[in-house]
Amino acid sequence: MSETKRQGADRRLDPRVRPKEGWLLIDGRRFEVWDVSASGLLIRPYAGEHKIGASFDFRLHLLDLPNPEIVIDGGAVVVRINDKEMAAQFFHLDSGQYPAFDAFLERQFQALISERASTR
Repeated sequence: MSETKRQGADRRLDPRVRPKEGWLLIDGRRFEVWDVSASGLLIRPYAGEHKIGASFDFRLHLLDLPNPEIVIDGGAVVVRINDKEMAAQFFHLDSGQYPAFDAFLERQFQALISERASTR
């Protein structure tokens, strides 16, 4: 399928996970993270003032029990927005914090694969 025909849940090239609890701080405001991937995230619900193409700095918090909370500083650009959600693509993630984020995603993907295998 060509990129121009990708829609809905297929838009991101990187697999996404829905964290048990995650939030994003933008200019001191907290937004709930609906899902996250190595390249971006979806905030739902969203009641901010950003527009498509706007960039922002953030601090991403992901609870990863029993492991410590993952905190990632970075920057993103808004790629999709409506009255209920905002999708953003990362353009910068703190390199010192990235290994913990990468490990979090890997654990989440492995858990999802194990869960799917056990239901077959």
